[in-house]
Amino acid sequence: MENKNKIIQFVHCTKCIDELDDGDSPRNNARYEVGFTKKGIQVWCITHEINIAHFDLCGNKVAMV
Repeated sequence: MENKNKIIQFVHCTKCIDELDDGDSPRNNARYEVGFTKKGIQVWCITHEINIAHFDLCGNKVAMV
């Protein structure tokens, strides 16, 4: 299996973005938890204890790859 990052659009905490120093990358400061919920998948900012995104899978099953 190919192990390659295929992300085409990243999701970041807006508060973390606001706190970045000029020229710094969000990747250097990201502290996120990602996991399954009863409805889908949630991205949570550990630093600010806030929801970044919650994707509703509408009851569809997801295959782990």
